[in-house]
Amino acid sequence: MFDQLKAMGAVAGLMKNKDKLAQVGERVKEELEALRVEGSAGGGAVSVSMNGKMSVLGVRIASALAGSTDVGMLEQMVKDAVTDAQTNAQEAAKRVIQRAANELGLGDISGIAQLAGM
Repeated sequence: MFDQLKAMGAVAGLMKNKDKLAQVGERVKEELEALRVEGSAGGGAVSVSMNGKMSVLGVRIASALAGSTDVGMLEQMVKDAVTDAQTNAQEAAKRVIQRAANELGLGDISGIAQLAGM
């Protein structure tokens, strides 16, 4: 409870320094856009790259699978690779956001991130 009160005090302090808050917010936005993570499935046979804003940037399918007649298996591997990339992107985004929160004096905001579904 004390940590929550402390965080609320830090947020109140931020409202007095809106310029710094806007600068940090813009930097976080840029970092998430520039962030690159990869997820894979099938032992690396399918890989997906994604940024910190959860946008899929690319999909790579090993040439051995490209001619596969088992479309269902390939579809499942693509789905699994996207899910893996998304998990990796969310974890990386949490680190970027937590770093910004620390800079702003907010401390551990992991509870807030959980509420946001990250």
